Amino acid sequence: MKKKRKLLAVVLMCIMALGLTVTAFAATPSVAKFTKANGNNLALGMGTGVIQSCDLTDGVATVTTKSFSLLFYTGTIEEITGNSVTNWSKPVATIDMTYDDGTGLAGVPVHLTFDFNILPPGMSDEMDARFVCE
Repeated sequence: MKKKRKLLAVVLMCIMALGLTVTAFAATPSVAKFTKANGNNLALGMGTGVIQSCDLTDGVATVTTKSFSLLFYTGTIEEITGNSVTNWSKPVATIDMTYDDGTGLAGVPVHLTFDFNILPPGMSDEMDARFVCE
C-alpha cells in the first residue's frame, strides 16, 4: 500500500510540474517570426530560426535573436531598424506591435541586416521585412 501511495504522489507531482510548465509558457506568443515585406515566409525557416524568445506585453514585443544554422548556412541578425523598432541592442530588440503602417498585413515593418557566411536563396544582406508577434 505504501508503494502505491508513493507512486501516486510521484504521478501527482509530475502532473503539477507539467501544469506549471504550461502556465510559464502561456505568456509567450504563439507566433513570433520575421517574414518578407509582402508577408511571405523567409527561406529555410529563418523567420523563426533566428528568434530565441519573444515576450509580448502591452503591445510591445521584446525579441531576443540568436544565430541561425542550417546545413552550411550560419548567420545572425546584425541590426533591426524601422519606425516600429523602439530599441535595438544586439541581440535584443524592442518592437512596438501597435504601430500601424496602413498595409493591412500582419505584423509591423522592420528593416533587417543579416550577417551570413553564405546567403540563403531568396535572401540578401539587407531586406525590408515584417515582424509578427501574436
